[in-house]
Amino acid sequence: MKENRVILNDFHIRYLKSEKHNGSKKKNILFIHGLGSSSDRWGDIPDALSRYFYPIVAVDLIGFGGSDKPITPEYTIEYFSKFIREVISCKQIWRDDDCCDDDSHKTIIIGHLGVIYTGSFALVYIAEYTIEYF
Repeated sequence: MKENRVILNDFHIRYLKSEKHNGSKKKNILFIHGLGSSSDRWGDIPDALSRYFYPIVAVDLIGFGGSDKPITPEYTIEYFSKFIREVISCKQIWRDDDCCDDDSHKTIIIGHLGVIYTGSFALVYIAEYTIEYF
């Protein structure tokens, strides 16, 4: 996984992104860590999956890891849900140099559901923006 940064709403956001492997299928997968953690928490799981799918992104939530830590916002379920929506919509994160299509609306979210907040804002996102379930 390669470390990257992007600016979303004037905040620097750190994320890790997989490399494309021969034979891997196009499938956007987003890993969300639990509160008090970072994308590094996922260890080698995203990298192992990248042999089969790409791109795989593990993001440091705003306020955690290597992402900016704003003082003023309230870190609510709605705030994190909006942040996840912005990450998924950011073409700079998902675009490949050799590919110009945008399938970000088909992103699979994998989160630490054992941590109530992470699961909650992922579910809020799903309830508001997902049209396909599997």
